[in-house]
Amino acid sequence: PEQKVYQFGFYQKNSHTIVNMQHCPMQTDLQNEILLWSQQQQTQDFGLRYLVLRENNVEAKLQAVLVISQISEQAKSFATALFHQFEAIDEIWFNLNSSNGNAILSSDFELFAKRNAFTQTLFNKSMQAKPVAFFQIHKSQTNVLCQTVSNLITEHSESHLLDLFCGVGVYSFLLADKFSKITAIDFDAQNIFSAKETGKNLSHLEFICDRAENLTQYLHQKITHVILNPPRKGVDGS
Repeated sequence: PEQKVYQFGFYQKNSHTIVNMQHCPMQTDLQNEILLWSQQQQTQDFGLRYLVLRENNVEAKLQAVLVISQISEQAKSFATALFHQFEAIDEIWFNLNSSNGNAILSSDFELFAKRNAFTQTLFNKSMQAKPVAFFQIHKSQTNVLCQTVSNLITEHSESHLLDLFCGVGVYSFLLADKFSKITAIDFDAQNIFSAKETGKNLSHLEFICDRAENLTQYLHQKITHVILNPPRKGVDGS
């Protein structure tokens, strides 16, 4: 069978031609090492469209997602070799995406290999994160943002935080010691599952899978603080 050498890099201007790179200054040394290894593998073409890497910079652990149109023995072989080559990889997922659009990931994920549950760390707090979970890429700016929010909130008894569009619970966990109760809401079931796993020993945190726009049903409770952190498209006007 014909062997394939995969290329990773930037698109050439005004084209879909990839300018192959062996080192990307925007990525960590560990990620560059994985990309270089991937480029050096000669394998039968299994339709790899993207290799998505997410790294916990504090613990130097990674989550890898292979975006392919279908799962084949060649894809499994490549993923197995990748998993064994880099012990820093906690999880490898397949994402099945045959669309011709510009969306990198579809909603169809399958876990292929796992050492430990992949987590992201902020302020010494580790949070589980599935591949679809949104997490800020700019870590230093995220730290500033979270610290600013924390500084704006003062502790007092019987305080209740409503955390809307909570994602995997970043603000809820960051502020867990400042509130007697936290109600966190997000529409993505995977985000809520991850948040519940992270916070299973924190009984005053409640994570609910619902649209934040439905918040009126939660306002019968005494809410002292609200965090509204919507996605880029904003809040539904309805």
